[in-house]
Amino acid sequence: MAGRGGGRRDAGDGAMLNAFWHKAIALLDDRERHIDTAQCVLPPVSAFFSSPPWELSDVSPVRAELDEAKGRLDDLDNTAWDKMASG
Repeated sequence: MAGRGGGRRDAGDGAMLNAFWHKAIALLDDRERHIDTAQCVLPPVSAFFSSPPWELSDVSPVRAELDEAKGRLDDLDNTAWDKMASG
């Protein structure tokens, strides 16, 4: 099977991946926490999204600039970036 970098993977890669997977799961299982939510009560559905939308006035101009920059990046050819990122 061809790898992401275009190289070839051998049969040992699957075994190594499987070992890493099981190690990660074991680490996560050890950190599992349970929270007792039996006494929690949600507000009525009519209360959801009932407040008017809010906005941080200091952030609005920066957000507009960020959106503009992201729009310009969408127009760029990112072939070279993709090659560097996957290499």
